[in-house]
Amino acid sequence: RDMLGRLRPIGLEEFGLAAAINNLVEFWRRRNPEILYAVAVGRDIDSFGEAIDLVIYRIVQEGLSNAARHGQPTHVSVSIAHEPSRAGETAAIMVRVSDDGGGIDADAALGYGLLGMTERVRTVGGRLAIDNKPGQGLAVTAILPWHARDTVETSPT
Repeated sequence: RDMLGRLRPIGLEEFGLAAAINNLVEFWRRRNPEILYAVAVGRDIDSFGEAIDLVIYRIVQEGLSNAARHGQPTHVSVSIAHEPSRAGETAAIMVRVSDDGGGIDADAALGYGLLGMTERVRTVGGRLAIDNKPGQGLAVTAILPWHARDTVETSPT
């Protein structure tokens, strides 16, 4: 059951993206009560479709895990916002996990978690930016393209 929960997050489909993200943060808040967590999920965010929701969930999951396990932060922020399309630009979803911990040593290679995030983001046509400030924190920002049709479910007739 635990393995299935890791592969397919419990509650993501049933309760929606915002609830699943809040559950992730609560998990880490219970494990690390000394860290202050801030969550900002746009009001219009419930689901962007199964594939995008799973990528967002995994970005937040890995970002929280990295911060708590490696960064020794006092504060971690999670934000998810939907940016509507503008002239000639596709609508986007911005996912950001940032902390005020130690960041990544300048000489260190990226770990499997950050590499995995990059790969997940690329599979949906997005890009990942890592803003590392050794000794001051780390911010991971994913920009995912989004089209309204991505949330349309079709059933066979």
